[in-house]
Amino acid sequence: MLLLELPLYRSGRRAPSRGLPFYCVKVVTDLAGETMANDFNAALRADGHFDTMVILRATLRRPLARLPELCRLRQRSVRAACVLGDFFADCRF
Repeated sequence: MLLLELPLYRSGRRAPSRGLPFYCVKVVTDLAGETMANDFNAALRADGHFDTMVILRATLRRPLARLPELCRLRQRSVRAACVLGDFFADCRF
C-alpha cells in the first residue's frame, strides 16, 4: 500500500537535489473513514497546541458521544507512540 501526503512528498523530492537523505515515518490515530464528534481544529491555539478547556467544555455538552471517542483516541495514541518508539529503537539509517 502506498500512502502519500503532499507536503512530505514535496520535501522528499527536494532532498536529493540538495544532497540530503530523506526519511519519513508517520503514525495515525484515526481511521480514514472515521468521523470525529470532537472538533479538534476548533480547540487549536495559535501556538499549535490544543486548548484543553475548549475540548473539555465541548465534551461536557455531549458526553455520551464525545467521551468514548476521547478514550479511544487516547488508547490509539498510546499504541501509536509505542509502535513509533519500537520503530525508532530498531531502525538503522
